[in-house]
Amino acid sequence: MREAFRRLEQDGIVERLPQGGVRVAPVTMEMVSEIFSIRGVLEAFAIEKACEEIRSEDLLQLKVIETHARALIKSKDVGREEKIRQLFKLNTQFHDVIYQSTGSKYLVRIINNLRQIVLRLRGMGIREDKAWREVWREHGQLITFLEKGDKKNASRLIKKHIEQAAMHTARHSESNKS
Repeated sequence: MREAFRRLEQDGIVERLPQGGVRVAPVTMEMVSEIFSIRGVLEAFAIEKACEEIRSEDLLQLKVIETHARALIKSKDVGREEKIRQLFKLNTQFHDVIYQSTGSKYLVRIINNLRQIVLRLRGMGIREDKAWREVWREHGQLITFLEKGDKKNASRLIKKHIEQAAMHTARHSESNKS
């Protein structure tokens, strides 16, 4: 238990209180900016490497995930919170396929170390249907760039994608302080 709290503290998810105990660390604009900047660099590197290494099976898997997400967004049969939960899961799977397709175990390890912080922030960021439609439109474009091996456009788009995620997160973080 102590080791788990130490790791959460190390990741910036919890902070120790002077009187003892721990609490969930507040999300600051500085934290959002720094984390998403780091994520942007890692994602750009990953997408460029994936453009060189991706296999047809990986592309097929990305297309299946994208199709499922687009259907989920349109669905009227799934409740809002469940839909958001499933979209987050699909989004994580989508990015994981890209990371794995790079063939770089060190890159995957570094990204996984950042994952808990990113997931916490991501959960705050994208809650509107309009935003999800844009996310998956961009994912579709990323698939096209990966198929073509177009590193330049894939990298440019993933940076924009991460900047948008940071803006959604920052907006939500600010509105929760009010």
